[in-house]
Amino acid sequence: MEFVREILFVSVATAAMSGTALGAAWGLRRQSAALRSRILTAAFVVGLLLPVLLPMLPAPRVVTTGSPPATAPGPAAATAIQPAPGDAGRTTSPGLDPATLLALAAGVWILGCGMSAARLAFAHRRAHRLAGGANPLTSGPVAQLYGTILTDQGLPPTIGLAVSDRTTTPLTVGWRHPLVVLPRAAVRWPLAELAAVLRHELAHVQRRDNAVALAAGVLACLHWFDPLVWWALRSWRRQSELACDDAVVRWGVRPSAYARVLLDRARPDTTVPALAVAPFAAHVRGRLNGLLDARTDRSASRRRAGFLAAAVLLALVLPLTALRPAVFANPAVLVDPLALEPPVAPARPGSGSSSTPGWWRELTAEMDELRAVNRWRRDPTRGTPLPEGILAGDGWTLEAHHAVVLPGTKFGCIFTSDDGYVRVSYADGERFGLSAFTHPPLDKFERTLDGLLKPLDLDTGGDPRAYHIEGWRNDRFVQRFRGVLNDAVVTTRSESP
Repeated sequence: MEFVREILFVSVATAAMSGTALGAAWGLRRQSAALRSRILTAAFVVGLLLPVLLPMLPAPRVVTTGSPPATAPGPAAATAIQPAPGDAGRTTSPGLDPATLLALAAGVWILGCGMSAARLAFAHRRAHRLAGGANPLTSGPVAQLYGTILTDQGLPPTIGLAVSDRTTTPLTVGWRHPLVVLPRAAVRWPLAELAAVLRHELAHVQRRDNAVALAAGVLACLHWFDPLVWWALRSWRRQSELACDDAVVRWGVRPSAYARVLLDRARPDTTVPALAVAPFAAHVRGRLNGLLDARTDRSASRRRAGFLAAAVLLALVLPLTALRPAVFANPAVLVDPLALEPPVAPARPGSGSSSTPGWWRELTAEMDELRAVNRWRRDPTRGTPLPEGILAGDGWTLEAHHAVVLPGTKFGCIFTSDDGYVRVSYADGERFGLSAFTHPPLDKFERTLDGLLKPLDLDTGGDPRAYHIEGWRNDRFVQRFRGVLNDAVVTTRSESP
């Protein structure tokens, strides 16, 4: 369940960060909009980087000492895997297929991501088409005013200015090569009003709002099922507009005069792809309230506030790492099979298994083992107990103790006690051994997850399995071991009366 638990951790952590950022933005509503937008931006950035940071984040550790015995163990210990009382001899139908359900869930998630990504890509395509059809404005009083504002705000002259007949509101397009696009009628606006509008749009460029919007949009596509991410994105858009309005006021424009510009020039345009651009006519009502409120804090926010917010959000994630799969403190001694790549079964003709991703094979193999063990608990006749002691065959010698050959498991067998083992010696000198290892008791979260998976026949029954492996180098050794188990079953059945 490692892969599933990693996905669960990333989803819960992203939701927690988005909710915390939303709460902080509400709690700091008397602080500047620039600070609130930086907090929300930090949540988006950390959320996108979280899958990359997984190897650096802590995970629950199981501290172990000692190693499994190298010699044949003594008397059998308490039974580790036993059939459920009263279920012996009773067979059940397979019921729901967990692999099918998981594939369906993955398909729904991929479909949601695809639809959200298509919507975002379509918006960016429309924005680039709008920018490509705009006419550059390089001369005249408006161009001179624009150059002056660029110099005042310390921005490079490469940020273009254009006019277009396809929009009725000023907007900024692009994040690598931003372009300010004005409606055609804007060249006839009073220069004072136009200066306020241009300063607002260039504040978006200075804050890199279009790049943040793209990152937040990608995060929302990946977590399309999480309303907290979408609410955080909507809140960030509002805060970014307020922050740009505050930047205009800091340049000396009176709030009341700028509110009049906003009323006169912010014409809503439904044809503008708001997902990909920063339109001037967005969130007008809230912006007017902010401009006319004398108590509004209009100060700028420093970058270190964003880094501090990111550090706080990342610290918030640390307690949630308990959701991640546990790792052993001494992997050289104790090897959990879930951490190993499972053996790849021979491909059936036309199955196309050669193109199956490794993580999917691992997840499928793990689910197959859980179902196989649960069915064996209900019907022990599904497994074949190996005879105690030494069994010889063609080119191999097998020594077994409390072992049951069970189809569908990763290594081909399970153990009915904590000291069960199987060791194989081959005629060519190679050796392979598999022995039981007592897994630490389930914690509270694992017990809850076990109960949720029980209807799908994917629970561990409170007894998760782990193995100590001797001589394992690659999947060829596992496949050879499984072949010996099959031969041992045939030999055992042929010798039985």
